[in-house]
Amino acid sequence: AADGGDADMRLADAIKLYWFNRGLLGLGLRVTTEALARPDAATRSVLRARLLLAAGQFKSWGGRFDEAYGCLEESLAIAREAADAGLVATVLQPLGLAALGLGRRADARACLEEALALAREGGDPRELAAALNQIAQVERIDGRMARADEHYRQALALAREAGDLAVVAVTLLNLAMTAVSRGEQREPVVLLQETLAIAAATGDRLAGLGTLDACTALAASIGEMRDAAAFHGMAEAQLKQSGMQRDPVDTAFVTPWLDAARGRLSPAEFAGAEDGGRALGYAAAVDAAKAWLMRR
Repeated sequence: AADGGDADMRLADAIKLYWFNRGLLGLGLRVTTEALARPDAATRSVLRARLLLAAGQFKSWGGRFDEAYGCLEESLAIAREAADAGLVATVLQPLGLAALGLGRRADARACLEEALALAREGGDPRELAAALNQIAQVERIDGRMARADEHYRQALALAREAGDLAVVAVTLLNLAMTAVSRGEQREPVVLLQETLAIAAATGDRLAGLGTLDACTALAASIGEMRDAAAFHGMAEAQLKQSGMQRDPVDTAFVTPWLDAARGRLSPAEFAGAEDGGRALGYAAAVDAAKAWLMRR
């Protein structure tokens, strides 16, 4: 029945954030794809645009940037046809990141600058915080670290004001990464400890996973190369389990630190530490990161 199909579509849209935060990307994409395949979903409605948005986000998180871009382009076209400025702003953010994943930096910047302008006009602090986070990602990968840091700090203030813990956690992670890049030692520890506290309180596995990557870089930056290799193993195990891939910005951030660890350890030493990290489940990995940060 049409009503049943519509209900299925709305349910898939409503629980999208749960799948994201729990790292259940395969399940989320499968259910969303099934909802989009229903005859009811063929109409170019705002609900179809939202499901295409979700599908594009799931595919982008899984590193399938070309497929993600196609979904998000159609979602954006429908949102523009519907003159839904809020949805346009929302879709432009993952579209920009998919463009970044395809190496199309100019397209990424154009999408994210429009998203930021629309978010400023809309006045929703959550949307503005998210848009600031995303444009900061482009600044980071272009090497404009001070500009990225400024955007992240604005985003953090807005997210705290709005009480959006998911965006607070993402922004803390991003700030920790820029702090590591600046050579800071104490600031990243404080930022990552708060990130883990939020992840524990909300069940946000993506925040926990991001913390493992940040700990990889932080450990290497202070010369603790075995710990860096172990954290990398922990992160890799969680990425494999969730079906996720790092976005291009995080890959560009963590790779030089991993190279530094490999350069200081023998292949056997690196592999042993990495394998030890891979053997840990999510809870044990997060506990290990928490304990390591407490000792800093």
